[in-house]
Parts: sequence; C-alpha cells; structure tokens
Amino acid sequence: MLYFPRSKQSITHKRNATLNISGDTKGHETLLVVDDEQGMVNVAVEICTAQGYKVLTANDGEQALKVLSTEKVDLIISDIIMPNMNGYQFAERVQTLHPQIKMLIVSGFSDHRHKEASGIAVFKKVLQKPYASVTLLARVRKLLDDDCVTSNTNT
Repeated sequence: MLYFPRSKQSITHKRNATLNISGDTKGHETLLVVDDEQGMVNVAVEICTAQGYKVLTANDGEQALKVLSTEKVDLIISDIIMPNMNGYQFAERVQTLHPQIKMLIVSGFSDHRHKEASGIAVFKKVLQKPYASVTLLARVRKLLDDDCVTSNTNT
C-alpha cells in the first residue's frame, strides 16, 4: 500500500510545451537498448526510432551479447542494475569483445556505485533515470559523433 498526503490546494494545469528536438539529434545508426525494465526499454525505443535510429533490445547483458553476435551495433544504451549480468560485467565484456561499440550507461540509482568502476571509462558519464528525451538524444548523438571509442575525461 502507498499512502499520499492529501492537499487542500487546487490543481492548476499548465500547458505542456511541445518537445522541440533539433535535427542534429537525428541518426540512422543502430542502437541496442539493454534494460530489464520493459517500460524504460519502450520509452528509449520510442524516442530513438522517432529520430531515425534502428533500435534493437535486450532484457539483460547475456541476451545483449547474443544480439551483438549476430547484429552490427553502433551504440549500446545499458542499465547498470540487471539480472544475470549487471551493467559493470556487461560493459567489461563489450569492451573486450567489441571495443568499437560505444556505450551510454543509464541508472536510476544515485548511490555513486559507478565511481567504484573507475577502470571502466564509460561509467564516468552515467545518465541518470528518468531522463528527458532531448538529453538522451543529445548524449547518443555526441557519443556517436565522437572520434574516440571511450572518453577518459570527466566532463
């Protein structure tokens, strides 16, 4: 059960601004979304396919490695906390088996566990969930456009 406090204030509805996504976030590359939360997978797929990306999905690291064995992938968007193989283990395997594939790590936890994975450069720029569509698309485009596979800077 969840209990929420009752409010005496009236609700005023604000008109939502339409999402203005610039053309520079569009792409044609193939992305692999790896997350055990189907809702997060669906959101990422919807956001990215609307911008022209081909999007493949997997529910955990093991399933993602099977996808990588048969499909050409340009960038992986992966959660950290997953069953069977967590994001740390998955990132290490990808960097060993497919060092040309770029990775964007996302997490709904703010416990800074990713700082312990200092040997894995992709964990230095974790995207926190929930994320805005424009933020996800900007990070994806920046990673795809980067000349280097992984960045060793903390920016």
